[in-house]
Amino acid sequence: MQFSSTSDKVTIAGSEVTILKAGSVTIKADQPGDANYHPAPTVEQVFCIEPAKPALHVTGEGTASVLLNSSSDSGNQWFLDGVAIPNAINPILIPPANGVYKVRVNIDGCISEFSDELDFCFKPATPVITLTGEDTDNIVLTSSSASGNQWFLNDTAIPNATARTLNATSAGVYKVQVTIDGCVSEFSSDLSLITTGNYETPFAQPISFYPNPAADKLTIVIPDNTGSQVTIYNVSGKRMIN
Repeated sequence: MQFSSTSDKVTIAGSEVTILKAGSVTIKADQPGDANYHPAPTVEQVFCIEPAKPALHVTGEGTASVLLNSSSDSGNQWFLDGVAIPNAINPILIPPANGVYKVRVNIDGCISEFSDELDFCFKPATPVITLTGEDTDNIVLTSSSASGNQWFLNDTAIPNATARTLNATSAGVYKVQVTIDGCVSEFSSDLSLITTGNYETPFAQPISFYPNPAADKLTIVIPDNTGSQVTIYNVSGKRMIN
């Protein structure tokens, strides 16, 4: 018995077949005749070598150039929410919408397993905060995003603070995050707001404190003190001593 194949996907040595790559393969078996027997008819056997399960990964996430990448160089078919995307057969896909993506490979009609699914979101750009009204009684914070904002003060979401602008009335650390269609941006950079003011002091002499800077002890001298209360904040607007 002699075995042969014209396919570049296998090699044959005697009766041993070595697989080289995926695809459809035809192997022929021949039985030559001799002085006693006529040669047997050639028999062909066609079989599939399934492509490896493709791996899917994302590049450029959080930018305007997001790409989905298949580990297979050829034979790809991309799917969105379980439906094949027309003409999406290249190893790289520009995702057309939010949703669940997967890919599989078809070589010569031999089909791989699906890749693992990827639940993809177009992450909104990281918002930037602009401050106006500094050194006034009307401080306004503005997000660079026109919609989807949620403002935070000292890492806590401010109830109903979802407009593009925020009137900052309290000292502390502000930031904003954007959510669009369930896709969440990175937080903006923190903005520390320290509220100060000018007012008439009831004391005949100025208040003094020492040493400056202080490490673990600060002495505050209030002239004619009649029960005054002192509150100390750090540079981030967080109350330290009351």
